[in-house]
Amino acid sequence: MNFKQIKQFSEELREQLTDFMYKSKPFSFCEHPSYRIRMFNIRQYIDFLQSNGLNYIITEDEKIISFLSVKTEKTQMEILFLVYLGQQNNKAAVKNLEFAVKELKNLYPDVEQIYSLISRNFKLKKMLSWLLKYSKDCEIVLDKSPNLVYFYKRHGLQK
Repeated sequence: MNFKQIKQFSEELREQLTDFMYKSKPFSFCEHPSYRIRMFNIRQYIDFLQSNGLNYIITEDEKIISFLSVKTEKTQMEILFLVYLGQQNNKAAVKNLEFAVKELKNLYPDVEQIYSLISRNFKLKKMLSWLLKYSKDCEIVLDKSPNLVYFYKRHGLQK
């Protein structure tokens, strides 16, 4: 697997992200009943991610299998968006997630905390139960709104 930062999104990546957001509805704006408004919102969010500047892809055999966008502030890093685009395989997705966290920690050694906010409504319980079952590197904090996921075990990160 190769981990690299990207400045511009290829058309292929834009299509993959659009398709994923349309089907998976990871944010409430992806649930709008109007197709045109939903697609407009998705494209706007993809443009926002591209302008963020800290975007990475994981490739395997020249194919994009993951995308992530992060924001850093001193010792904290927020994962704005992370998606596994490879074959639907729980073990491969978890391996990819762990690889991404490890690479981020190597790139940003001063970061003590990596977290992500989960604000989705669509299939939230399914996603949280998947994280609890397969990702032993994270802790989910459910008493906040939006929910928080901390990635720290095995990488020397703090909670």
